[in-house]
Amino acid sequence: MNEITLCQSEFPVVNLSSDELDRMNESPDFFHIVDNEHRCYFVNDSWCRLHNIKRGSLDGLPYSAIPHKAYDTCCDRFEEHDLQVFRSKKTVPSLEIHEYSKNEWLALLLIIAPVFEDNNISGLICSAKPLPVFLADKYHKIRSQISTSLVKTGFGMKLSNPEKLHDAEFDTAYLFLMGLQPKQIAAYRNVSENTVYATLTNIRIKCGLEKGKQIIDYGMENQWYDYIPNMFRRAETALRINNYRLV
Repeated sequence: MNEITLCQSEFPVVNLSSDELDRMNESPDFFHIVDNEHRCYFVNDSWCRLHNIKRGSLDGLPYSAIPHKAYDTCCDRFEEHDLQVFRSKKTVPSLEIHEYSKNEWLALLLIIAPVFEDNNISGLICSAKPLPVFLADKYHKIRSQISTSLVKTGFGMKLSNPEKLHDAEFDTAYLFLMGLQPKQIAAYRNVSENTVYATLTNIRIKCGLEKGKQIIDYGMENQWYDYIPNMFRRAETALRINNYRLV
């Protein structure tokens, strides 16, 4: 089994198998596990590299004490995210954009899931996947038109598809909503342009619309921007964001 980082032994330990811990430790995604006091007692190799923190240096530190700029500036937001999971007892995703090295910003899909033991939450598993630049940029432009602060809007993103759209349809609809043209969508999804047009036609019919361009207005009205499409839920490739700030 690979080495893992656990905090001090008096902290509660989530009952996970060694295989599950190995899977998290070997993942390119960024994993950490916290208790109900927001103290880290597991981080994987990818998390350590991202934050430039050596293994064994956390020792059960709360968010506010983790020596990284993202935690210095956003520990209250992270704690509120945790609390929403504890209160709802459901997985809660969010879009995060933080500076991880000088003038380099990374957009992440952060998913926080509860771990249950005897019907009680014993801890939280937090995983983060890198997201493409245009998604984060367009998402924040959309949300800035609706609310003055992302923090005030809470964590309302959904790991599913809206309406009755299947994965390929919503992948296409989402990229269309984010401003990509059919030719760009085809290249991004590695399909033909004709396939994109056919998919947009199916979406239009399912949504009861007369014209394809109405898909954008329909998607905005129904808050499709708060859904994470399947292609990003399984994305593994990190793309850097330069000079982008979360406001």
